[in-house]
Amino acid sequence: MIPRCIKGSESRPAAFAARPHNHGQGARYLHSCRLFKSWPFRPALVLAALFLVSPFLIAGGASEKPLPDDSPADGFPVSVLDSFDRRVIISREPKRIVSLAPNITEILFALGEGDRLAGRSSWCDYPPGVENVPDAGSLMEPNIEKIASLRPDLIIASAHFQRGSLDKLDRLGVPVLILFGPESFDGLFYTIDKLAGLVDAEAAASRIKTDMRRRIEAVQEKTAGLARPKVYYVIDFGAGGDYTAGGNSFIHQLLTMAGARNIAEDLKGWAYSVEMVIQGDPDLIICPDIPGFRERLTASPGYRSLRAVREDRVFQIDVDLIDRQGPRLIDGLEVLAGIIHPEAFR
Repeated sequence: MIPRCIKGSESRPAAFAARPHNHGQGARYLHSCRLFKSWPFRPALVLAALFLVSPFLIAGGASEKPLPDDSPADGFPVSVLDSFDRRVIISREPKRIVSLAPNITEILFALGEGDRLAGRSSWCDYPPGVENVPDAGSLMEPNIEKIASLRPDLIIASAHFQRGSLDKLDRLGVPVLILFGPESFDGLFYTIDKLAGLVDAEAAASRIKTDMRRRIEAVQEKTAGLARPKVYYVIDFGAGGDYTAGGNSFIHQLLTMAGARNIAEDLKGWAYSVEMVIQGDPDLIICPDIPGFRERLTASPGYRSLRAVREDRVFQIDVDLIDRQGPRLIDGLEVLAGIIHPEAFR
C-alpha cells in the first residue's frame, strides 16, 4: 500500500525554500520561554541562543509531489514531508500525540483536538488546563524516557529542535514530525493545515484562518491613513547587550501591520545599541511583560533620557502573543495596534 501524501490547502510558502538560517531566531524563541522570563537567566540565554548554529534549522525547499492514492477509507497511512525535508510515514490517525513546541500545542487546542495530547513540552503553558497534560521535557532537551512511557503514536516538534534529540526519538520507533513554516501568517496557516490534515480537522482549520484573515484586514483598515509613530521594540538590554527586532523579522512585520514605523527597520539581525535607540528617538517603546523589566529599562542609563520614557510612553506586551507561531498571533497584532493607535481601537 502506498501512503497518500498530506498537503496543506495552501502550497508550501515560497519563503520556505529560500529561508536563510537566522542566528537570532534562537533569541526570539527563548524570548517567549518561561526560563527567559526569569530575569537572572535571561541575558545568558539570549547570548547562547544567538550562536545556535545548526543546518537542521534551515527549512528545505523540496516540493511535495503527490503519490498514487490507494490508501484505506480513513486516509491512512500518510506520507508527510516535514520541515527537515524528511519523508515521515504515519501509519494510522494519531490518537496520542506528544507536542514538543508551544505553538503546536496551541494549534491542536484551537482545532478542538487537545484531547489527543498525551504529553507536552515544559514550555507549553497555554491554554489554561494544559498543565494537566504530562510534562515531556523541553523542546531542546526532551525527556526521552518519559516520552516512551506515554506510548505516543506521533511526536511533533518545531523550530530549534536539535538533531541529537531527533536521533534519540527516532529510536523509539514512533513517527517524529518536525513542523514549522516561515515566520509569517502564511507560515502559520501552512502549519495549521498540516496539523489539521493529520487529525481530520480541516473544517476547523478553515474557520480559524478565515477569522484571522478577517481580523488582520480589520486592523489594517483601522490604521490605514494614520500617522505612523516611531516604535522601538525591546527584546533585551543592559550588560548582556541590546537586542531588538530588525527589518527582516516577523515582529517587524507585525509592527508595520499595526501601523508603526520600526526605528530598527534597517537592521538585519537582532543586535542593537542604546546609542542607536537615542538617535532613533522613538515615540513609544514596547517591551516584554516580564516582572520588573519595564522598571529596570526606564531606570537604565541611556534609556531613562529617552523622550518616550520621560513622557511615560513605555508599554508592555505578553511576548507569547507575538513570538509563538500559533493562533494567538492575531491577538498579538491587535494588542500592538491598540498600543500604537489607541484612538482607533477604543
